[in-house]
Amino acid sequence: MFQVQEKEVEKIVEKTVNPYEGLMDQNDLNYFEFKKNTGRSRKEHDFIQKDLDSVPDLDWVKKKLQRIDPNRKITNEEVNEYLEHKLNVDLADEDKSQFNNYEIKNFIKDIKEESKKLQEEYKKPTENYIPNQQQEDIVTLENGQKMFKSQYETLMNERKEYVDLVKQGVSSATSLAVESIIENNGEKMPLNFTYEFTDDDRHSMLSDASDVDGFLKKNFMGEKGLDHQRLATFIHKGMHFDKYMEMAMKEVRARTLEEFISNSNNEDFTQKEIKKNKTKKDGYGSFPDKQNNGFGVQL
Repeated sequence: MFQVQEKEVEKIVEKTVNPYEGLMDQNDLNYFEFKKNTGRSRKEHDFIQKDLDSVPDLDWVKKKLQRIDPNRKITNEEVNEYLEHKLNVDLADEDKSQFNNYEIKNFIKDIKEESKKLQEEYKKPTENYIPNQQQEDIVTLENGQKMFKSQYETLMNERKEYVDLVKQGVSSATSLAVESIIENNGEKMPLNFTYEFTDDDRHSMLSDASDVDGFLKKNFMGEKGLDHQRLATFIHKGMHFDKYMEMAMKEVRARTLEEFISNSNNEDFTQKEIKKNKTKKDGYGSFPDKQNNGFGVQL
């Protein structure tokens, strides 16, 4: 992770230059603003300006028929013929005007709703289009790097969430335990080791995990850059700590037993040979002075 410090906030003002300013009418100016914010075409701009509810029903019928045969222009006469033969609508029969109206509206309902949805879609920016920023706050980081303030705030929120999770993890870490199994005269016995973390240990864990970039720089960066061997070894030891700790425990136990057996007859527990006392003429000599509650043994 990285640490950032807000040193200054600058304003970058980007003025969009319109080379046709003074030569365009209000509709053109509206389109220029629309294109700047959405990235869409003039045709799409003009389409969303239409009042679709005011379009005559027969025009909708014509539009729908045009979709059926897009390679030629549909005439009004063909529209009337279609209504008469396919929908049984007689536009000249005034007695059936209301009935005819229902039939036509039902026929054009889908294309009309589709067009209204398309209008709403055209009001949104095109995919992957980023509108021009008229004013954007810039944050200068401690290392001199600059970024948008919105991006900076997002990173800060993500970092706070990360540090909070690290604190929870460290608080729940109470001890380090290694479990092993040894054989004693053919019988398997547990050999365990437990280390209780101190407050200093937890403080160190929190500091290192909260600033991973700083930890790597402090421990693995040198004059020649990153010490890859040291880093790789560090990661490997951490991932296999239990295995190496178990091996060390067994080795220490084996050496302890070996030393104990080697010195089992040596009361001084040394590797040196015990010197014998000279025999006295009148007696059997004396044992090595062995203090027992402050008294020696003399024969």
